[in-house]
Amino acid sequence: MRLFSLVAMLLLLAAGARADDAEVDLLAFSNGGLIDNTPGYFGGWSGLRLLDENPSTGWANPQNAKPPFEIVVSVPERSRFTRFGFDTASTENTERSAREVDILVSDQLGTAGFQKA
Repeated sequence: MRLFSLVAMLLLLAAGARADDAEVDLLAFSNGGLIDNTPGYFGGWSGLRLLDENPSTGWANPQNAKPPFEIVVSVPERSRFTRFGFDTASTENTERSAREVDILVSDQLGTAGFQKA
């Protein structure tokens, strides 16, 4: 099942609410977000760069790989997501930006129970 369909690198920002109602990037590595699965990457543009909160980095698909690409990200605890955002400002050119993105969520392990968000 496809979690994200990506054409090139992008930065994923997922906001959610915590007890104090402050918006937090729940998928950020600094908040416990982890990459569970990627189809590989090109150069130094690993999946972890999707979660590093640095707008000048991102993920790049392996050379000559064709979409769709599936990336599975986990968070350390059950969470409620209020929005998802994608920062493609630092993409090398607009032709390499994501064109279609499907977001699916699961409260099970990263291998089952996915439903469209």
